[in-house]
Parts: sequence; structure tokens; C-alpha cells
Amino acid sequence: MKIIFGCLNHEANSFGPEHASFERWHRTNFVAVGDELLAYRDKKGAHLAGMFAAAEEEGAELIPSIYLAGAAPILTREAFEEGAGIIFDTIRANPDADGCCFCMHGAGIAEGIDDIESYLMDRMREAAGRKIPIAITCDLHANIKQAMVDRVDAGLFGMKQYPHIDKYETGYLAMKTLIRKIRGEEDPVTAFCPVPLLIPCSVANTLRFPMKAFPDHMAAYCREHGLIDITFFNGFPWADTPWTGASVVVVGHKGQDVQKAANELGNWVWEHRHETDIELNDAAAAWDKARAAADAPGTGYVLIHEASDNPGGGTPGDGTGMLREMLRRNEEKTIFGYIYDKEIVEKACAAGIGGRISGLLGGKTDRCHGDPVEIKDAVVCALSNGQGIYLSPNKVGQKCDYQRMARLRIGRAEVVVAETCANQTYDDRPFLLTGADINQYRIVLIKSATHFRSWFEGRAKAIVTANTPGNTAENFALFPYRKLTRPVYPLDLDMEFDAFHRASAERRGSSYDGK
Repeated sequence: MKIIFGCLNHEANSFGPEHASFERWHRTNFVAVGDELLAYRDKKGAHLAGMFAAAEEEGAELIPSIYLAGAAPILTREAFEEGAGIIFDTIRANPDADGCCFCMHGAGIAEGIDDIESYLMDRMREAAGRKIPIAITCDLHANIKQAMVDRVDAGLFGMKQYPHIDKYETGYLAMKTLIRKIRGEEDPVTAFCPVPLLIPCSVANTLRFPMKAFPDHMAAYCREHGLIDITFFNGFPWADTPWTGASVVVVGHKGQDVQKAANELGNWVWEHRHETDIELNDAAAAWDKARAAADAPGTGYVLIHEASDNPGGGTPGDGTGMLREMLRRNEEKTIFGYIYDKEIVEKACAAGIGGRISGLLGGKTDRCHGDPVEIKDAVVCALSNGQGIYLSPNKVGQKCDYQRMARLRIGRAEVVVAETCANQTYDDRPFLLTGADINQYRIVLIKSATHFRSWFEGRAKAIVTANTPGNTAENFALFPYRKLTRPVYPLDLDMEFDAFHRASAERRGSSYDGK
């Protein structure tokens, strides 16, 4: 048995001012092609490792294609076709393949293609010249649409946890189910229920209540009814499409009423929608709360996470909302890790450790995330090549590469600056790579929405969410949605919803013509 596998994963932020090139797409991750995917065999924080394990257990031969994953603005058509073309070439080169198992995202957009996942599956079958069986995994933040469900015949499987610490298990189940489908041992059926709900990422932490109740309820329902899998997808609210929003996907055995199950669970989600309500803190409010927590009895640092400039959601990572407030407060034992600014890093490297630099820091990618901040006579405390290994559970064992880094002292505060935007801050790597032990600080600032929690939860004395201007801000009323299906909560507070009597789901269907 031969199975073509890989990952083509894009999470589209529709509100960036430019479309993303191939380089912009993959700069928050790494591109691997062909046998380079073998490096993921033992990376327990990756979908591909689970796929490897399942295939080896079943004696299936895996044919690698591409690994490319990253959040970014809408892709240029050329960027998307460059990555997708490797998949199609691999399929054409292996006409005897028995199936395809792929890690996708579920919220990808390219120029002219509002639904890259359905487009990919159609093109994969065109390359194969037949209806080759396909199983896919999707991110918990997928915006599921009917077209995706219609195109999988071996199941659509999603991560249940946020932070995403169950990628391995998701990949494993997808590969196992596909193999059983190919052998004729299983004929899975998939159904979904869209829920008109936009969920802020910063509240969706499944490591604790209230959001822990959501995957727990789905898992209990799955066991009770003997289903294969159930995923509650939070959706990705910053991808402006007709199908943006939450949903429930059920994978069951042939003959089971999976649509009824999906609808029942969709109604349960709607009844618990208020668990996703949040309090929005601007920069000043976030700092005041962090300072109060730092002054309270107890030991350890207080963490501020700037959810509104989260590179994991397609933002540039050089926003200056919290940076400006930090420098204005000018307090000792405060540190930010990290800000993306290639120009400032070049100046720091030229000055050397102990040297001083001046210039404009941050705010250089667009005007959505604040203006640059002027710094004068900042001391270069440390320099680094920016290379390390993640310890965060959802990236454990994988390489991180911020390229060159500098730790600056600006007044009394310290700021870590990186030459590239190598994704959100998952753990203490940006600090440690520049010689800073965050346990020696009072207030620590990072850019991330929730993934950081798998490392920092339990280590930080307290955690404060900041919503400054940015393209992953959680006040959804600020965004100029054009395609989003309305009504949707919380933009429409008085709306009603019943999954069994909802209007036609055509707008949650799909079209990948970009119109």
C-alpha cells in the first residue's frame, strides 16, 4: 500500500495591506520537500510524526511531498501554486498510489481562491486521474465549509486542544482511518454543523475552564455514541469569507446519523457561546493590571501577551502598541521578547555588545500595528545567531530560527529584537538565546494569543491579555468584513440560532473562484 502524504497549511489573515509572497508565507516555518519530510518522523509535536507512526504500524509505504505551514496574509496566486505544484507533481509521479493523507489548515486563501483546501483536493484527484481516497487534518481554527466535507471520503480530523498539543494524535487518527478505508475495513462518513460564532483566540485556552469543557463534552459524546471522531472548530475570525466561524465536525461509521450528532453538538456550542466573551484591555490597562499582579504577594514574573499582533495569526510581529507603553513606563526588570526589526538588528550587530544605537524601532511593515518608536542611545546587551530548539509542548523538538538577534536596554527596560519574524513566542527561547533568564524579571511581554500557554501556564505568576491595534485584535467590530455571513455572534448580539432549523447553508458551502 502506497500513501502520498504531506502538509500544505495556510491560515489567511484577510486584513493585511498586501498579499503574501512564497517567502512571506514560509518565513514563520520551514519548507521541506521529498525525503526532507523524514526529519518529522520523531517530532512528537507534528502531525506528520503521527502519520508516520500509524503507517509504520500498518505496514504502509509513505511517499513524501511537501511540508509547508504558516500564517500569513492572503497568498499571491504564484506563492500558492509554487507549494501546491509539488503535491501535484508527486501524485503524477506515483500513479499507483492508493491514497492521500494531508495536513491542511481550513482557513487558507489565495488570490482568486477563497477555499484553497477544496481546490487542493480537486486538483489532487485531477493529478491522480481518479477519485483517489483522501483524509485530511485541519487546524482547530479552520473555517469549515460544506465543500471540504463533501470532498473527503476518509474523514476530516481536527485538533481538539488549544494550545495545539495534540497534532501527533490528529495525524495518527487520520492516517489510521485512511488505511482502514483503503483496505475496505471502514467506510467513514463525515458531517458538519456551522455555528454563527466568532471566538477570540485569547479566551479559547482548552487547558483550563471554561473552554476546557468544549473538547471534553465532544469527547464524551463521541465515546457514548461510538463515533470515530468529533472536533469543535473555533474558526479563524480574521479570514474574511462567507464560511468564517465556528463549527462541529463529526466522523462516524457508515449508517450512523452523523448529521444529527453534528447538529446536537452545534446547539450545545451555541448555548455556551457566552463562555467566549472577553474583556478587552488596551496597552495602559494591560500594564496597570500586570503591575498590580507583580506587586501582589507571591514570587515570579507577570506575563503580558499582546494577542492583537500575533504572528501565528498572520501579523508582522513588529507592532508597537505594548512596546510604546513599556518604554513610556520605563520600569526596571521588564523585558519584551521579541520585536521583529531587521534594520535595528543590523545596527546592533554593527555597534557590537556594549555599543549604543539610535533609530526607529518596530512599526515598519504596515500602519495597522502602530507607528515606529524612536529609541536613543539604546545599549546592546547581547547578540545571538537566533538558532535553537523549541521546548514548548506544541513545538517540542522542532528548530526555531530567529536569525540574528539583539537584546537592547532602552532606558530601564529591555527589548529583544529579531532579524526575522519567526512566528509567535511559544516558550522562553527568544529570551534565553540572548542570555536573559525571564525568572529574573518582574514583567515579561510577548506576542502570542494562546499557544504560549502550553509553556508559560504554571510558570508565570499571572497572565494579562493586551488588545492593542493590530490585525488579530479581538474587537471584531473594528474589521471591515465584506464577505462574512451575518448575523454572527458577537457582532449581532440579539440573533437566534437552532442547528435543526437553520437557514440554507449555501453561504457556508464553498467557492474557490475568489468572488
